[in-house]
Amino acid sequence: QLRQLGDVLVNYGLDVQVRVVDDALTGDREKTAKAEIAANLAHAGDFVIVNYTRKALGQNGGGHISPLAAYDEAGDSFLVLDVNPNDGKRWSWVPASALFAAMRTKDTIENRGYLLVHEGAAAKGAP
Repeated sequence: QLRQLGDVLVNYGLDVQVRVVDDALTGDREKTAKAEIAANLAHAGDFVIVNYTRKALGQNGGGHISPLAAYDEAGDSFLVLDVNPNDGKRWSWVPASALFAAMRTKDTIENRGYLLVHEGAAAKGAP
């Protein structure tokens, strides 16, 4: 499902990097992934979309996809903008370790993860 969303964004002229969060993404690899996400969020015009299971965050429901808005280094947490809030919260700060754990879960074919999205050359010229 994450790859399918990535393909849709590519069809609209965006550059997309798919990152699957597997069991090996812990420790230093998780720190590297966190830095990669934070760098992407800091670049104007780029964004990050996460695919995670709500249950791992104590929410109702199953798999979910929403964009990230920010990373707070001091609090080591990500700001998730919930596109379909089932608890009334349209946004929430989620500890990085909890978000990675929620992404490190099996979807239909492979684990969930995140998309690093950059404005592509084709998108820049689009109306």
